[in-house]
Parts: sequence; C-alpha cells; structure tokens
Amino acid sequence: MRITFHVLLLAFILICSNPLFADELFQINSGITGTWYNPNTSGQGMLIEVLPNQKLIFLAWFTYADESTDQQNEWWTALGSYQDNKSSLLITETNGGFFNQTSDIENTAIGQMVLSFIDCDHASVDFNFIQSNKSGHIQLQRLVPDQLCESLSDE
Repeated sequence: MRITFHVLLLAFILICSNPLFADELFQINSGITGTWYNPNTSGQGMLIEVLPNQKLIFLAWFTYADESTDQQNEWWTALGSYQDNKSSLLITETNGGFFNQTSDIENTAIGQMVLSFIDCDHASVDFNFIQSNKSGHIQLQRLVPDQLCESLSDE
C-alpha cells in the first residue's frame, strides 16, 4: 500500500492541531500580582499589579543607578496592556517631588519593556532605554509563592 504525500500531510496537521500536542501559552491572571526579583541582584526588584478588567499591568521597578551618575537609587514605573503571557509597557521616570509634600512633578517616558511570564513563579523582562541606548534581559522569580495564580491558571 502506497501512502501519498497528501495523506501524510493531513495526518501531520491533525496531530499538531490536537489539544494534547498544543503548546499552550501561560495566561496572565490577577494572581501574578506581587513582588518579583532576581536573586542575583540583591535589593532590586519589581512590584507587579495585574488589572484584569482593563487588561493592564502596572509595575514599579526598584533598582540602583549605574556608575555614570551621582544618584544611588532608581525607581521607575511602567504601564501597559497584556495578552496571553506577555505585556508591553512604557517605562516612566517621575521627578520633582518631595517627601510627604504636594509639589509639581514631571513624568518622562524613558524606555520600553516586554514582560513575559513562563508560569506563576517565573518571568523575564526585556528592556530598552531611549536616551542611554541601554538594553538588557532580566530573569525574575516570585518572592513569595502564590496559590491564587495557579488556581486561576486552571480555569
């Protein structure tokens, strides 16, 4: 019996379209909300808040300035939409404020990032800063394990 190319192609398509063989992407859910960090960079990290009704992620990034400035700390915020396991965010720097005082502040877009979640406990960030042309990749893990994310992932 001779199997033709078309029969093999049809079999391949049927097998690959079977849900058992599909490579499902992790879906961002509100259980992602929490504190994330890279254990190799102590004292730095990100607070991530998922807003599921708006399909948005808000992120606060706490890090250190590079050696080219007199500043010691850098605190940035980012906001962006998400789909499946990824979020594209605009990084913003806020300046001009004073502790516990009403004052005029200035928000400046300084870069972009893509936040990718592998699962409920592992993620990565790819970032690019506009003026400095600095870019990079950071592996993240959740600081405190969360049961909510896993239960929402099962739905």
